[in-house]
Amino acid sequence: MPGPLLIDIFNHAAAKGLCPNNPAASTINRIEKKQRKHHTVKGLKAIREKAPAWLQNAIDLALITAPRRPDILDMRFDGVREVSLPGTEEDGEGQ
Repeated sequence: MPGPLLIDIFNHAAAKGLCPNNPAASTINRIEKKQRKHHTVKGLKAIREKAPAWLQNAIDLALITAPRRPDILDMRFDGVREVSLPGTEEDGEGQ
């Protein structure tokens, strides 16, 4: 698969009349970006009902604290210190 540089070169050549078209542009796989959708409350409740206990805890934690997914995955019960979890206090520092 050609890179963007090759496509730019052929675009320039086609604009100057050195080649009839851009053969590099037609070889690129067009990948559409996935659009994420938010869960409905009803859908989230259905998922939570069928989920194992650890995932129910993660869902509850996400709904209450709203951290990023990787932060939730890194949290562990054995990491609880007083009322905070590792990784949550550092996000706001220095900003």
